[in-house]
Amino acid sequence: MTLLLLLLLVTLLDSSSACSCNGVTLPGGRGECRTLYKGRPFCYVNKDDCSDEVQSTTSSLYWSFSACPSKDSSCPLLEPSFDSIGTCSSPLSCSYGRECCCGQCGGSKLADCDPSEGVWYISHTDRCFAGCPADVQSNGCKGGYQIYSGEEDCCSSDFAPARCCHTPASEGEEIYEFCS
Repeated sequence: MTLLLLLLLVTLLDSSSACSCNGVTLPGGRGECRTLYKGRPFCYVNKDDCSDEVQSTTSSLYWSFSACPSKDSSCPLLEPSFDSIGTCSSPLSCSYGRECCCGQCGGSKLADCDPSEGVWYISHTDRCFAGCPADVQSNGCKGGYQIYSGEEDCCSSDFAPARCCHTPASEGEEIYEFCS
């Protein structure tokens, strides 16, 4: 019986450590444990991260109660502005907005409170900046790219006006892309 309880406890602890908010907030501040649904705080999570996750009826996101261990968040409900001086008094890092890339979603902006100056610093996450891990084709190019005649060192896209290029790679190698 003790072994069974110990196994159950380890399983619960293990599954709860993977269940966490992904940083997405929707208009009105919904998400990130800042608002209540059925009297409980909730946040948006990545698919298959939480045992109690539910697909949202209004978007392709998933949400969970268990990712919000406490009843409230110290982050402001709505995104603070960079000129809201004196509105923060403790070190906080809060996500706002929504940006999805490579099948994962998260906040599109990060608001960091500097309590020594009482100001919020706002930055864009640019989570899609580096692109997604590529599925490499037999010619070493990622999907949607090809090697044109006379350009053997460049897998080129057809996107105009900026034609993007990456060097051919083997499976598992990181691909670096540049656009002209």
